[in-house]
Amino acid sequence: MEVAREAAPPGARVTVSREAGLVRVVVVADPPALHGLPFQVREEAVASAEQAPATEPAAAAPVRAEP
Repeated sequence: MEVAREAAPPGARVTVSREAGLVRVVVVADPPALHGLPFQVREEAVASAEQAPATEPAAAAPVRAEP
C-alpha cells in the first residue's frame, strides 16, 4: 500500500484489494492540469499475488580476522 501511495499523485485515493489470488490497485485523482473540471482520472492495475517465501534465519558464518 505504501508504494502505491508514493507513486500516486498528491490527494489521490488509493485502494488495494486481494481477491482470488490477485492484487488489485485502483488510483482515483483529480486531473493535475485541469482543475475545476467535473471528472476524475481513474487507473487500475491487477497482478498475481505473490506469497513471501518463509525464510529461516541464516546461520552466522565464522569471521576470520586478518593480521
